[in-house]
Amino acid sequence: MKHYRLSEAPFSPVSHNPEVKKQVLSPEGPACLRNVSHVVFQPGNTAAGHAHEDACEVFFCIRGEMIFNINGREETLRGGELLVVEPGDFHSVTNTVTETELFYFFALKR
Repeated sequence: MKHYRLSEAPFSPVSHNPEVKKQVLSPEGPACLRNVSHVVFQPGNTAAGHAHEDACEVFFCIRGEMIFNINGREETLRGGELLVVEPGDFHSVTNTVTETELFYFFALKR
């Protein structure tokens, strides 16, 4: 068993855009996870397009609205919704609204 606390996780920049901040709850990741992060997207922030061959990513939006582009197809993720990006899918994400967006990001090992 591993127990993580958001209150103990420091903020750090995401690799795709240093203006986007995240708190990594499980930096070493248990066997099934690469990591679990709490991400704060300010208005206008974008995580540039990229893909992961070795993991799928699961995004859960707490509030607001995020625009994902996955393999050239636009998807809107709203508060209370979950989106799964499969290994190898080329994707980017943008906050297009004025409210700060919060979501949880789970990277699951393949």
